[in-house]
Amino acid sequence: MKKVAAPIIKQHVKALLKSNPNKDFKLQEIKEYVQDKEGETFSSGSFSGAMLSLVKEDGDIVNSSRGVYRYNAVDKRTEINNVLEEAINSLESIAMVNILELNDEEISILRSIPNMKEQIKRLMI
Repeated sequence: MKKVAAPIIKQHVKALLKSNPNKDFKLQEIKEYVQDKEGETFSSGSFSGAMLSLVKEDGDIVNSSRGVYRYNAVDKRTEINNVLEEAINSLESIAMVNILELNDEEISILRSIPNMKEQIKRLMI
């Protein structure tokens, strides 16, 4: 009985790319890897379909250039810093008001924003 190619190809490609984060692999390298793992050759059409499907299904696997694929790994440091940067941007947005429309307490709160921004910047890694 002949194996269904796409799930097999996708399984091996996921394993290869995820074990080598942020590294580009040419389609030929991927084909050779899958052939080594399975002991059989799959058609170019099977690979094309499987790779297209994989890129659509897994947002971290990308077609970085023609015939080149990569697993984009975002490290926790980047994620944390992005969240902190968003907090800083939100504080800046809050501070953009007409000062003539604020009461004394609101003005006092707004004056603390630069200090909060500096504290957040010190949290970045």
